[in-house]
Amino acid sequence: MWVSLFRQRLFLPICALGALVPGVSSVADPFSATFTNRESKRISNIQSTAPFARTYQVLTDDSKDLSFQEATNGRTIIVFSSKDEAVDNTGADTCKVPGTYSIYWADRYQNLPAECLSYSGITGDTANEHSEKPLVGGSGRDFGRYIAYETDATDIALFAGAAGTPADPHQVIVHDRKWGGNYPSSSKCDVDGLLVRGADAPLNLWQMSDDGRYMLMSTQATNMRDNLSPNCEDGPSIADVFIRDGGDCNPNMLGACKTSMLYDSYGYHADPNGKETLDADSQNLRMTPDRRVVVFDTAATNPRYFSADIKDKKDIYYHTNNAFTRITEAMVPFCDELQRLRPLTNEYGPADDDSENPDIDETGRYVVFESKATDLVVWGENPAMTCTTPGAPHPADIQYISNNGFKQIYLYDYLNKKIELISKKYRSDPATRAQGGNGVSSNARISRDGRFIIFESRARDLMDITSTNVKNIFMYDRYLEETFLVTPGLGGVGLDEDADITHISPAGLTVAFQTRARNVVVEGPEQGTTTGSTLLNCPGSPAACSHVYLARNSCPLDTDGDLVADCLDACSNDRGKTQPGLCGCGVAETDTDNDYAPDCIDSCDSDPNKVAAGACGCGVPDTDDDGDGTPNCVDTCPNDNQKTSPGACGCGNSDLDSDGDGSYDCNDSCPSDPNKKGTNGCGCGTLKDTPGVCGCNVLDTDANGNGQADCLDLNGETVPSAPYYDLSKIGIGRNKTLNILRVKMQAFGGRNVYSYSLTKKGYKLQKTSTSNTIAVRGLKPGTYTFRYSISTGKGAGKVTTKVTTSPVIVR
Repeated sequence: MWVSLFRQRLFLPICALGALVPGVSSVADPFSATFTNRESKRISNIQSTAPFARTYQVLTDDSKDLSFQEATNGRTIIVFSSKDEAVDNTGADTCKVPGTYSIYWADRYQNLPAECLSYSGITGDTANEHSEKPLVGGSGRDFGRYIAYETDATDIALFAGAAGTPADPHQVIVHDRKWGGNYPSSSKCDVDGLLVRGADAPLNLWQMSDDGRYMLMSTQATNMRDNLSPNCEDGPSIADVFIRDGGDCNPNMLGACKTSMLYDSYGYHADPNGKETLDADSQNLRMTPDRRVVVFDTAATNPRYFSADIKDKKDIYYHTNNAFTRITEAMVPFCDELQRLRPLTNEYGPADDDSENPDIDETGRYVVFESKATDLVVWGENPAMTCTTPGAPHPADIQYISNNGFKQIYLYDYLNKKIELISKKYRSDPATRAQGGNGVSSNARISRDGRFIIFESRARDLMDITSTNVKNIFMYDRYLEETFLVTPGLGGVGLDEDADITHISPAGLTVAFQTRARNVVVEGPEQGTTTGSTLLNCPGSPAACSHVYLARNSCPLDTDGDLVADCLDACSNDRGKTQPGLCGCGVAETDTDNDYAPDCIDSCDSDPNKVAAGACGCGVPDTDDDGDGTPNCVDTCPNDNQKTSPGACGCGNSDLDSDGDGSYDCNDSCPSDPNKKGTNGCGCGTLKDTPGVCGCNVLDTDANGNGQADCLDLNGETVPSAPYYDLSKIGIGRNKTLNILRVKMQAFGGRNVYSYSLTKKGYKLQKTSTSNTIAVRGLKPGTYTFRYSISTGKGAGKVTTKVTTSPVIVR
C-alpha cells in the first residue's frame, strides 16, 4: 500500500544552469572547479572589499531558507523554500501553485534540475500549506539523499488522523530521494498500525547530522517520548529536546524511527520517571558531528546539575558526559585572601541578561552565541585592576567591556573557560576601544575548525560601512583577528535591505543568505562581471520578495582540496588541517582522550585527566590531598601537610625535639626541659627527674659535707633550697578575680618550724608554720620577695638554718 501513496519521480539527465539562474550559462558556472579567476582580498586597512567578493544568486522570486551540503570534490547540493512555481524545471506539474512555499532540491555540481519535494502524497500536486526551513544530509553514494523540513501541510504524508490529518499541523517531514517519498519524523509512540498520528504539538527542527541520520528537534508534544518510563507519556507546555535516529528505521524509512528524549539518550534525567525534564523551553540546539556535545539556550532551572538563574534570564548550556555547564557566566576577576588578583574565571554567577542562539565547532571547544548581558567580559587591559580593598572579593575599579546597549556576539572557549567579544568596534580610540558595535548583532555561526565566525549585524562601526540601520553579514577570522564583510553589495558599502544567514559550509567559506536588497553583487555570465540583482516575476511590489544567495570566498586555489582556499589555509598542503595547531602541518591533531591536548603533545594520550606522567604516571592522578606539594601516590602521609613519611612519631605528629635533649616531643613528657623526660619518677615542673632521697622538688645537696643530705641533716650551715611557687586565679563575681599564691618550702625530717616573710613596698606578711606548704590569698599584681628559714629543737639545742631569699612575681 505504501507504493501507491507516493508517485514515481522522473529526473531529466542534465539541464543547463541557466534554467535555474537566469542570465548564467552552464559553461560559466561560478561554482565549477574550472572557475579560478576569483581574487582574495583581506581587509588590512578600513576598506569595503572582503574575501567574499563574489555573491551568486541561486534563485529568483520569493525564495528563502537556503541550505546546502558540500563535498570535497566540489559537489554542492542545495535545498530551499520558494513560492516560485517556475523553479521546478523537471518538466513535472508538481508544486505549480503560486503563493505556497514548497521545498526544492538541486545539484549544482551536475546541473541537475531543481526538483520539488514537498508535494502532496495523496494527489501528487502542490501541498495544501507552506513548507520551510529545509536541511540536507547524506554520505558516500547517498550524498544529499535526506532532506528534512518543517511544514504546515496536512497532505504530504498520510497520517492516521481524520482524513489523514496529523494531530498538529506543524510537523517535521523527512524526504528520502532514494525511495522518493516524504515521511513524518514521528516517534514510535506516534504509530497507529502502519500510519502515524503526528506530533500533538508543533515540531521545531534545529539540526541534521552530515550523514542525514540524526536530527535535533524540540516540541511540547506529549506523544514523542518513546524511550522513557513511563513510556510514551509527557506533559504539555514545555518544549523538550529530542534526537531522531534514522538508523533505527526500516530500510525504506517507512514507519516511525526512534525519537528519544535527548538527555535520556545521553544518559541523564532530572527525574527518570517524571513527565517533564526541564521547566522551561529548550531551543536553538546545535551538536558536534559526533553528538558528544550539545549546546542550547533555556531559562530552565530544575535539573539537578543546572545552576538556577535567579535573574530569570536565558542562558547557554553546554551538555557533555552526562553533565550540564552554564557558560554564560559573569567574567569577574577574583581577589584571594592574600589580595592577589586571580585569573579570569566564569564561576561567579549567571550573566545579567538573556543569552541565546549558540553554535559549536566540531571539537566542542568553541561556542558562539548572542547576548545583551553587560558582565560577560572584563576589560583585561585595565592597568588599575588590582586588589586594593582588604576583604573585597573583586577589584573595586573593575570595568566590563561595554555592549553599547546592544546584543553582541561572544565566543566561549571551553578549554580556558573564557569569553571573548567578537562583534567589537573596529580600530576606534584606544581609550574606548573595548566596546561592542553600535548596532544589534545576532545569529552567529562558527566553522568546524573554530576559525571563522559568521554573524549578522546592524552595527556600522565593525568596519567602515555606510549602510544605515541595515543588517549585513560579517565574518570574523579568529586567526587573523580581522573582520570581513560578506555582503558588500555594489560599491562595497553593504546592502540596502536586511540579510539573514540561513546556512554556512563546514569550512565557513560559503555562506547562504536571503535578502530583499536590490544591490547584491551577482556573478554575470562573463567571468569577473558583476551586476545588481534583478527581481523577476514577483507579484506586487518587488521589495516584497526575498531572494536566496550563496556567497563564496573568492580565493582561486585550493591545493589540498579541503574546501579552504590557500589564501586562508595555513596548511595548504595538508587536507586535514587549515592551521598548524599544536602539532604543526602534516601532523593530525588527534586527541585520543578528548582532553583538548592533542596526542602530539600529550604524554598521557589515553588519560583525559593528564597531559604528562607527573610523579604518579599516566592513569594515576597526581592528587595532593594535603596540599604539601607531594602527590598521594608517593606521600605516605597523604593527609598531613607537614610530612611525606611517618618518621619517628607517625603521620599527624611532628618529629620535633623542642628542648634538644635527644628525645622527640612525641616521646618526651617534658618537651621544654632538656634535663627531664618525665619518665623516671618525677613529672615536669619538678627540680629533678628522679626523686632521690629528698624527693622530686628537693635537691640532694650536702652543704656541710658530712655525708648526710641536707634534707635529712638540718643545721646552721644548711641553705634551704628555693621554694616552689604556684600562682592561680579564681573568679569571685562579675568580671572579678582573686590571686592565690601557694608556696612549697624544702621539707626536712622531724618536727620543724618555718619562719617566712612575703614583702613588697607597702605590703609585709611575716608568719611561722609547722607545715612546709602555705597559701596566701588576695595578692595584688607586683614583684614580692619571699624569705624563709627553718628551726628544729628547743633551748640551747635549737638549730636554725640560713635564710633563703627569692623573688615572686604576681600578674
